[in-house]
Amino acid sequence: MQKVVKIDDNHIRLDRWLKENISNNSYINIQKIIRTGQVRVGGRRKKSDYRVLTGDIIRIPPEYFDKKSTLKQNTSNSSFSIEGMRIYEDESVLVINKPYGLSTQGGTGVNIHVDGLLKDINDEVNEKYRLVHRLDKHTSGVLLIAKRREVAQFYMLAFKNKLVKKQYVALVNGKPLENSGVISKDLEIKYQNKGDLERIEKKQDAQTTYKVLDTYEDIISFLEVHPLTGRKHQIRKHLSLIGNPVLGDKRYGEDKLIKGLDRKLYLHSQKLVFPSFGNKKNIEVDAEMPDYFCNALKILNINANG
Repeated sequence: MQKVVKIDDNHIRLDRWLKENISNNSYINIQKIIRTGQVRVGGRRKKSDYRVLTGDIIRIPPEYFDKKSTLKQNTSNSSFSIEGMRIYEDESVLVINKPYGLSTQGGTGVNIHVDGLLKDINDEVNEKYRLVHRLDKHTSGVLLIAKRREVAQFYMLAFKNKLVKKQYVALVNGKPLENSGVISKDLEIKYQNKGDLERIEKKQDAQTTYKVLDTYEDIISFLEVHPLTGRKHQIRKHLSLIGNPVLGDKRYGEDKLIKGLDRKLYLHSQKLVFPSFGNKKNIEVDAEMPDYFCNALKILNINANG
């Protein structure tokens, strides 16, 4: 398989270029196929630190082509399309309303995901679309995508420096003790040390604000939620810790639902406010709630506007 280096990839290291352009491969394996001459640039062997240039023709072992072909076939035959999800676009970014059930990235048993759909687009353009943040598979809503490498770097730093404001809405079990508040609870991360299989636990600080917009007989509440930090599953964990887990959250809550409601997770990324690339203005993008979420509000006679 041969691929041509695009404008957006000019002057990055060969090993980094391979990491971004072949699927499901470790850094160690990438170093191996470079070292053994399985990767050629313009027909010649190159070292890992070679800086690729726009127009370079890079030969990749055929087995990596097979993996990407399977991915492309699966994504192109799916009912999901980036065009159908688009809610905002300019010369630097694309913003989509990610539907419930679509993964942001691939994994074991996951063939259809946003990252794969972007790879299909990237086959047709000179610059590469890149994810700069993520949503859980069963969380719908606003997802920001950068159109160039420099834009991706800008927004990753913006998220890190808390210059991006995120607003979610959620249906939760019960009613919080206070109508509004800040949840400041450290979140545990557990993982295995591969060397000796020792279980390591780490705590991360996390803050989430919430406001009760409406309730259904104090059995279910409709909340506006703002995560001030960006920890994995932060909103779901925090709401569970105060005794009000997200409706339909099997992992951090319970699977009991009122009759007539769809058996799904009721968490939606409703709004994203982020700095415009290249100037000081902010861009605000809203994403409509999915139909199943809107239907639940109607059944519960909850006012979506608070």
